[in-house]
Parts: sequence; C-alpha cells; structure tokens
Amino acid sequence: MSVLVAHPGGQHWLRLAESLASAGLLSRFITTIALTTDPPAWLPERIRSPLRTRSSRFLSREQLLLSPRLALEYFIARRTLGEGWALTVLERFDKWVALRLPSETARVIVAAENSSLETFREAKRRGLRCVLEAASVHYSLQRQSAGLSQPALSRRIEKRKQEEIELADIVITLSSSARASYADAGVPDSKLRVLHLGVDIDRFKPIDQRLSHRRFTYLFVGVVSRAKGVDLLLDAFKVLNIPGKILRIVGSGPVQDQPPISLRNQVQFEGFVPHSKLSQEYLTSDVLVLPSRFDGFGMVVTEAMACGLPVIVSSAVGAAD
Repeated sequence: MSVLVAHPGGQHWLRLAESLASAGLLSRFITTIALTTDPPAWLPERIRSPLRTRSSRFLSREQLLLSPRLALEYFIARRTLGEGWALTVLERFDKWVALRLPSETARVIVAAENSSLETFREAKRRGLRCVLEAASVHYSLQRQSAGLSQPALSRRIEKRKQEEIELADIVITLSSSARASYADAGVPDSKLRVLHLGVDIDRFKPIDQRLSHRRFTYLFVGVVSRAKGVDLLLDAFKVLNIPGKILRIVGSGPVQDQPPISLRNQVQFEGFVPHSKLSQEYLTSDVLVLPSRFDGFGMVVTEAMACGLPVIVSSAVGAAD
C-alpha cells in the first residue's frame, strides 16, 4: 500500500507524512511549504517560527511536491482579503492536487476538509481509497456555536464539506467529541475514526524548577475568538477571588477588546507569540485555560501538559480525552 498525503499547511500533517515515510508507506506529500532543513537564520523570527514547524529531516526532496506561491496567496488572503478569498486559494490547491493524481502511484489519498473535493472526485474515478481528516467538529455544530456572520460563505463551505464527507471512505476525527458530532449528523459510525494529536516532546518539556513569578498566572493560547471562549474566560476571571491573579492572553483574532477598567492591571493581551517561544509561556504560568465552545482537539493542551503545566478545558475541547 502507498499513501499520498495532501494538505495546504499545518504542522501535524508534516508529522503524519514523516510517520508514513518511516513505515515505508508514503508515496508523496503535497503541500504549499515544507523544508528538509532548518529555515535560514537570516529570516526574521516571525517568519522562521512557523517555517520551523514545517521543517523535516526525515523526508527527502523527492517525496515533496510544493507550491510556495499558493502559501503566499493564502497568507495574504487570510490577513487582508478575508475568509472567502482564503477558501478560493484552498480550492485552487485542491484542483492542483487532482491534476497531479494521474502521475501518482498511491492507492490511498489522505486530504483535509475544504481542500479535498476535486482530489477525491478524481481519486474515485481511479478506484483509490479516500481518507478525510476533519480538523474540527461537524460543521452543523460549528454553525450552532459560532453563529453565521457571512451566511452565503458559510453555505458554500458547508456544501463543500458535505460532499467531501460523502466521498470519503474514512473520516479521521481528532477526539471522541468530534467523532460524536459527525455521528450525530448522520455520518455512518463505520466511517469514523479517532486519531489524537501528539506533541513534540523535544520542543515542549518540563524543567527541573518552574520559573518563578510573583502573581498567580492563568494562560490562554490560541485564536482570540468567541469560538475559543475568550469572552467566557474574561467573565469567569472577573469573579475569581484570588489575590494577585493575572491572565495572559496569547494569540491574535477578532476579540481584541480592552478588558474592563477593573481588570486593566490583571489582563494582558500579548498578541502573536512565535511557536518557538510558546514553551516559555507554559513554563512561566500556573495553569492553562482553554474554554472553547467547540474545538476538534486543541494542540496547546498537550503542549502545556508536556511542559508540566496543569490544564483546565471545557467539555467541548477535544483534548479533554
């Protein structure tokens, strides 16, 4: 059996490709950016940090098929043009992979939601097996939890996701709660699998003595959004009766309001922190809190735990497993 992995980005996909390669099963990893060495030292840290998560010394150049141009287009679309344009870039990636299939030897295709529809259609015509990785909960639950800010775009995304689910032979979810959301939506149980995400224990690890600080520190890491429950976190922190408490919110996103005046000295919005620096955040905090309204897994949970940091999560966080 040979496996082709196609994904426009994401560090855990590179680890999947590495694992398949080590087992002699990987025929090709198609993505936007991946490196076979560490990123150049002359690059700014803000660029080096995400590139470092996409570097591998276990994959050969022959196993990689890359499109840095699509990576740049997706980056620009997400930050300046909006989700609609970002989805268009994912659709272009999908079509690019589909056009490659006739020249590939793989018997199994593993691809991601929002970027696998045309790939799966072509794979089915060729009698190949299709595996869909669903990064979050079923779209119907996302809709209930997050609301519809752009109904037309949401309908376009949901239609695409539904067709991808129907074409897939196997749907990989990242937690038992994510699997349940797909089963509740009518996806056959025989089609569903749970595959938890791991953590890089060379990068995230405890130290002999935690770095000292004077104030009890709560930490949030992730997209600063309603879906991640940042508003719930602020409400809970406000009524928490702990002297000297402090809340550090690490990440960027739509919820960037200043905290209430009463919390100005207790809540710190830190903004973006490079992934290479996150272990320092875990090692200088007392507890990580992730109160998401829905979350397929939550890699920050395993990263924090690997550093020896206690974690509090909502029941909607997949990493509660």
